[in-house]
Amino acid sequence: SSDLRSPASRPRAAQPSGMARSSLTLAHSLGYGGDVLHYAGGNSVLFASGNVIRRLTWENGAASNDKLVARALGIGAMAVHPEHSHFAMAERGQGALVSLCTHTADGDMVPTEIIEGAGSIDVDCMRFSADGAFLVTVSSLPEFQVAIWEWATNSAAPIATGTAPGEIKQVAFNPGNAYQLALLGGGILYLCNVVAGGPGEMELEFVTVPPPSANVLYVSMVWSEAGRLYATSSDGNLWNVDVQQNAVAGDCAVISEIGRASCRER
Repeated sequence: SSDLRSPASRPRAAQPSGMARSSLTLAHSLGYGGDVLHYAGGNSVLFASGNVIRRLTWENGAASNDKLVARALGIGAMAVHPEHSHFAMAERGQGALVSLCTHTADGDMVPTEIIEGAGSIDVDCMRFSADGAFLVTVSSLPEFQVAIWEWATNSAAPIATGTAPGEIKQVAFNPGNAYQLALLGGGILYLCNVVAGGPGEMELEFVTVPPPSANVLYVSMVWSEAGRLYATSSDGNLWNVDVQQNAVAGDCAVISEIGRASCRER
């Protein structure tokens, strides 16, 4: 609702010391529909708008908007390399192609590699490892395939694949161990370990992390830089997950009285 009081009578928000009133500026981009913004390094962010990837950059008091048009039926999941030199985008349609692209400070966004076989229709989520060497893709219906790609040396075949126990909407590598991941979907949290299979082969092993109590679901999860896994639950609590025991450990921290709070990387 609008505040109809005169400007002089309205309460003023507390202003952090040292912050000039003119230091916050709102920039807008035509076509942004509320999709996730991905930090792309410097003063820029990437986001999908239909079948177009846009990069919005704020530099020296002016905004620039660069774009890359996809070839398929729209952009699904996206992931940005930790060094911000590359990004990956999944293109919906038959084959669910994943394009690996470079982007430079002058606005160029150039596809350099194509990963095929990540899914038959779409990719629900994907993520680079902390060192940028691996990329994980998780496909949507009907297969829920989890695949780990050593993308810089071999984009033709993943180093390991497996079928997730259910639909997955969030995935992340353990920053301290690129052979361990956490996945979350449908309120269920899973740990995934890359293990030795047959001769010269790797397999994915999935373990469900039981909820802290009955009738409680997991809402979000995040790894710390030190490799500790945290998760929030639908009752508004924050938990530390013991990745050795595959269970929550210790007491929770109440972060929301109304439940369903999320945790994200800072």
